[in-house]
Amino acid sequence: MDNDFMGRPSTRAESRMFTPQGMDGGILSDKEDMQYIFCSPLDKIYECPVCSNVLRYPVLFEECGHRCCASCLPELLRIAPKCPVDGKIIDREREVSVDRLFQQELDALEVKCCYVNRGCTWFGELKDLEMHLEDCRYTPMKCPRNCGIELEKSQLRRHLQEECQKRGIRCDFCHIPITQEEERSHLEVCGKFLLPCPNGCKKGDIPREEMEFHLEEKCPQQEIPCPFANAGCDFMSKRKNLHKHIKEDPISHLGMACDTIIAHGKELDNNMKQLAMHTNKIADLERTVDTLEKLYGCQLVWRIEKWEDKMSEAKLGRKPTIFSPPFLTTRHGYRMAMSLCPYGDGRDLKSYLQNIKTLKDSFGQPSTPVYNPEQVSKCLKEKL
Repeated sequence: MDNDFMGRPSTRAESRMFTPQGMDGGILSDKEDMQYIFCSPLDKIYECPVCSNVLRYPVLFEECGHRCCASCLPELLRIAPKCPVDGKIIDREREVSVDRLFQQELDALEVKCCYVNRGCTWFGELKDLEMHLEDCRYTPMKCPRNCGIELEKSQLRRHLQEECQKRGIRCDFCHIPITQEEERSHLEVCGKFLLPCPNGCKKGDIPREEMEFHLEEKCPQQEIPCPFANAGCDFMSKRKNLHKHIKEDPISHLGMACDTIIAHGKELDNNMKQLAMHTNKIADLERTVDTLEKLYGCQLVWRIEKWEDKMSEAKLGRKPTIFSPPFLTTRHGYRMAMSLCPYGDGRDLKSYLQNIKTLKDSFGQPSTPVYNPEQVSKCLKEKL
């Protein structure tokens, strides 16, 4: 058909499919790209004058008796509400209706399977085609694993089980789950994959993860330095020849070992001296930290050891007063110390235990207070 029903050059020629050689019926495609291969040549009354495909859900123009697809009607009315066959005006409200009887006539037309060229021999009524296609073993489909292969439904099971590059398998060596397409790259890094020794020793196949240990510790063909290399021997040989090398010259190797032991002994002595020095420094730092903690604490805990001895010295007048460790009232406050006269002092001598808060100067010596003393709470406890 060179012109459409409205006299314009046809732009839908590609939508019309003709009967292949050797086939009796006609082939039409609907708007969903489903092929209809009719067993007999298709009459023009079954074609939509708008889309040139087989009518789908036909609507009837009451005025002229022509029809079009229900899906083609809105576009037809939007451009020009005229019949595309005879040009008569279409009144959508009164002159357009769904033609159910004609749809039944369409559904009764005999068609062949869309995949007859693939080998399907099914034929039946048009209304049954869609149901047949759901089960047709010749239906082309893409692999559900997205491997990119398109094949017939009948071949899908074998493809998924034996051919699909995305099918799940297990590595023959480490047995972890992988896909078929990952197998090659996985085997290049698989720790259990068996490899021959690169030195050609008689060990046989060795797991990749054990190869480094084999070469460093076991392989008789691996070239390694003499065990006395750290002592000064620069001999290199295959592992199997090292025993012979040491056996041929044991005296020089023994001398190297002795020199190394002596050098290590000197180094050890030096390290011990350094360790002792650092130990003393750490002890000094610990004492400094302990002093600072007491100095900056908001509460002084003064524990007096050997009280009987200190009381005896006070009674004899040798050391009537003892002082606590210094402390600060605040971080930037006064530097204080507590003084204690175990046997009393002045008029309280031999009568009362005297406890006094004392201001300290920068050299740690008691000085005369030049400030109004802050309130201090004192608590004396006998050691249990």
